[in-house]
Amino acid sequence: MLGKREHLNKNYFPCKHDLWIGLIIWISIGLAFYNSYVQDAPGNIKGMMGFIIFFIGWIWLRTVYVIYDELLITWSGPFRNKIPIKYISSIKPTKNILFSPSFSIKNAICLQAGNKRIVVSPKNRRAFIEALLNQNSKIKVSKDIYK
Repeated sequence: MLGKREHLNKNYFPCKHDLWIGLIIWISIGLAFYNSYVQDAPGNIKGMMGFIIFFIGWIWLRTVYVIYDELLITWSGPFRNKIPIKYISSIKPTKNILFSPSFSIKNAICLQAGNKRIVVSPKNRRAFIEALLNQNSKIKVSKDIYK
């Protein structure tokens, strides 16, 4: 488990958030809040909607990528994924962010690790890729990754 000090080091990469994705998520949360609390829904509905609002907010605010001890660790709310960097074989741009810890289509990159793929969207894509290459120089980086 990483402590607060590891979050301050140079291998901590926050997720980039696209405005339009944020608008969709936060307008949906606002509508859920309005329908549950302002319209005075029953108590069990309020509790369930409160949990959903908290859960989505947690994922939105806590999606980060950390390179630590030869691992790429992705955190998205309560979900964590660890990928040994030595198994990452390629990095390429993608626009498919479904089912991934990513909130930006423009900045999204796909990492191929064996038969596993993960899409990430770090705010500082160049520094993120350089940090991965420092751990594994054999990673093939697509030529159009920085466009």
